[in-house]
Amino acid sequence: MDSDSNETRLERAAELLDAGKPAAALRCLEGVQDGIFEASEQIECASLSAWALSELDRADEAIELLQPLLEQHPDSSRLHGTMGMVLSAADRLDDACDMLETAVSLDQTDGVLLANLGYVHEQLHDGAAASRLYDRSLQNGADVDWVLRRLATVQSDMDDHAAARGTLRRYLSLFPEDSAEWISLAIAHSELGEFDESLECYQRAESLGADEVSLNFNWGLTAERAGQMETAHERLRRLERIAADSPQTSGLRGFILEHEGDLPSAYECHFGAIDLAVGDYAEELVYTYETAMDFCAEHKMHGEAEELLPRAYRADACSVDFCQAYRELTGEALERAYWLSVMIRIKGSLREAGECDTGRSEDRSGAERNFQVIARDRDHAAALLTEFTTRVGETEAALSEFVGEESMEDTHSGIYEVEPRRRRRP
Repeated sequence: MDSDSNETRLERAAELLDAGKPAAALRCLEGVQDGIFEASEQIECASLSAWALSELDRADEAIELLQPLLEQHPDSSRLHGTMGMVLSAADRLDDACDMLETAVSLDQTDGVLLANLGYVHEQLHDGAAASRLYDRSLQNGADVDWVLRRLATVQSDMDDHAAARGTLRRYLSLFPEDSAEWISLAIAHSELGEFDESLECYQRAESLGADEVSLNFNWGLTAERAGQMETAHERLRRLERIAADSPQTSGLRGFILEHEGDLPSAYECHFGAIDLAVGDYAEELVYTYETAMDFCAEHKMHGEAEELLPRAYRADACSVDFCQAYRELTGEALERAYWLSVMIRIKGSLREAGECDTGRSEDRSGAERNFQVIARDRDHAAALLTEFTTRVGETEAALSEFVGEESMEDTHSGIYEVEPRRRRRP
């Protein structure tokens, strides 16, 4: 088989992968003969094959395929970049970050590598690094469609809603038919108190046939925030017609009842939204926990917050926003403090403390998990972590190592975030 035929097959495999057909791509690559490759063709074939294997949830095979070639071609940014994305898909984010850092150091002008490294930093909750990398990737020819949407998400997560507004406007000037991002722009305007502009965006999204649950839920929230209660009730009625038993419907009802002063009923709605999210709406679970904890913090409901904490931990929902509300309600106010990132070795079983909201079972022997804490010093951090892990039902937890530390001012002590469980390094 000649080189031109190999090149044709590689191009066809790449097209199949872009079309979401990894099995077909693998079949296409089976006809490419290893023995006659130039190094560039070997690298490309291995990269495409590994990508396809990863898409088929065969990450171990992809890693086994790439490892010997990485040893043969240690200066290949393509191989390092592919390995990084395989590791990322396998939820080995720290390893993925290391591999993609190497890839970028080998080719600092590859927009795709920069964007992929940005995405891994986004998954690692390092929004500042992700934002810088997305900006660099745009300057170096990355996919504007994907990168602008990711950049806007990061900016929103960092509460930089003015920046998100600008990024979304840029994106929608290029892709004006994207109804979901018109909703995102409406939310950015709402966060900035620009309710008229937000209304225009919701109307545009509606005209484009936006997802009705997302549209009505967010439109209702914006209306409630703006004090436009007639509109908020109208959006709730629409939600009740199309998704009566959804966490969005229960949550919006809770916000409206809270606005109208019916706190007991609002409490039932916000906490009921969690139970609804556990089943068919798992993607909403973290948000429902954040909303319930915000409600507890706003109304000084200490007992309810303490009850919510272990449930959120078992559901991998101890996000930054959830923990901030909990810290402001229960923590010690500190003029000067430290944020510390700590690895905790987990040996016990959460099943001893109660069922996990997500229904997962797992082998926890020797697992490590990252906890981030705000404390006066390392000794204080260790004490807070011991108290926390005991409270949430970890029967055996031991501090492994401190992996990050920064000074802070005017904050509250307590847990800053518990990162979701990830696969251990082999």
